[in-house]
This record gives sequence, C-alpha cells and structure tokens, in this order.
Amino acid sequence: MKKCNKYFEVDIEQLMNVGVENQIENLKAVYLFKYNFVNSIDFSTEQRVFDGIMSLIEQSYHEKSKSFLGLFFDTTIALSSKPLPDKKTELLEELIKNDVNNDYKNIKNLLGIISENQQPLYIGKANKLADRVSQHLSGNNSDLKDRLKVYNIDIESCILNYHYVDDNLNDDTNLLFEDIITRILKPGFVRRIG
Repeated sequence: MKKCNKYFEVDIEQLMNVGVENQIENLKAVYLFKYNFVNSIDFSTEQRVFDGIMSLIEQSYHEKSKSFLGLFFDTTIALSSKPLPDKKTELLEELIKNDVNNDYKNIKNLLGIISENQQPLYIGKANKLADRVSQHLSGNNSDLKDRLKVYNIDIESCILNYHYVDDNLNDDTNLLFEDIITRILKPGFVRRIG
C-alpha cells in the first residue's frame, strides 16, 4: 500500500466543507489534531489582530489535570503562559500599527511556524479513519469537541495530520504506534495512553 509511505495534513474547516468521506479514506491510521493559529485570528482590524494574539498567549492548550494529594487535598494542575511584559506588549502594538499593507505577513508567518511545530492537542488511532474523524467533528461517540470548547478551541480551527498504517499489521501494532507518538509528543487532551 503506497499510502502508508506518506503523511497527510488537512485543515478541518476545509475538510468540513468538502466532506470527510470525500477527502479521507476509511483505512487504518494514526492521527493527531493541532490548533491552526493563523485561522484563529480575525485580521480585519489592528485591534482584532492585537486582541487575537494576546488571547492566544493567555489561552491554555492542555486540559487541567486533577488528582489527590493524600486523603484531604484535591490538586489541579493547569498549564498556561504568563502575559507579555508591558514593553513587549507595546512593541507588538507598534508592529501591528506599522504594518503598511495591513496584510500582517510577519504575524501570519510566525503563527504558521507555531502551527507547524506545536505540541498536538490530541492523538488517536483508528481502524476506519474517515468514520473516526467524523465522530470527533460531530461530537457523536467522542467528547473531544466538547473538551476543546471548554478551552475556547473550536475543532473547526484545527489541523488534522494522519498517516495510514499498513492493513497487514494487526490492531495491536496500530495501538503501539499511537502509544509511541503520545508518549513522545505528550498531547494536551489525551486522557489515557494507549
């Protein structure tokens, strides 16, 4: 199977417009969702660009982790970033204001680099990829869409990366691939490994 030698990427918004079944085959695969930072910002005004970037900095891309410490204490760990220092906030405002063409090319390129190199939001495996992705997008038989929404992440603003797995390999191998990718990349919205 030649498709096993290739890694695919598709924008979820485009995928929903075209239809999952028209772009993704129902084959065995491992997949991951990443956030499309470029599509998450409204570039129509300087203020919206600034607010969008500040929101991205403040936003968490990991689900809160809850646990217990001894018998009496609940603990919650949440990963988030500190705000930009005042001096850098002013520099960002100046950069946006001085964008002569209002195309925000430098900012879009920066957000593109972040989108390509970020830690994934979610990693999964599927025996029938098109069906599984459809479940995630519709919220049927998957709560991923709802869990992302709690953190103001629209699944429609994500990118799907996937790799078809050779059909001759057994299901345990597909599970192994998912496990390895999850352990190395440590996605923010996976509840269990493997």
